[in-house]
Amino acid sequence: MIKVPIRNKFGEKYSGHYTFETNEQGQKVLNGDFKFIHLDSSSFYDPMTKEYDTTWVSVSKIEYQGKFKNGVKDGIFKEKLLFDDGIDLYSKWTVSIDFKEGNCSKGTFTGILGHIMPESTYEFEKLDSCTFQSVVNSASERWEEEYEKRKK
Repeated sequence: MIKVPIRNKFGEKYSGHYTFETNEQGQKVLNGDFKFIHLDSSSFYDPMTKEYDTTWVSVSKIEYQGKFKNGVKDGIFKEKLLFDDGIDLYSKWTVSIDFKEGNCSKGTFTGILGHIMPESTYEFEKLDSCTFQSVVNSASERWEEEYEKRKK
């Protein structure tokens, strides 16, 4: 296994591991389990004062895990997220996407989006795209529909 730091679009640094094998052509092919984690519990940085406010602490933890078989996604890929800005934004979820030979068959969301939503589980057989964000967006839409019905 090789430990590598990676970055995503927000510049978070992850630590974790993945495995690969070298095929007959000498190319590295992902094969086996992987797991990457980002954890941050830092004070709020106020860009106006250029100081940290230690009374306002946010927490974010993101974990990705899954498995490749000869370079192809295989089995369940998971994203686990916890985000709390210390004021009003809170989300906690696990998103699973089932893959068989590189094709996704379903996505499952279990968790909370915001403070109003109770812990919920939604399963989606058809996804716009096989991404974690697609599952989260579908769960958000489903929750909004349920919330509107409850208000009536």
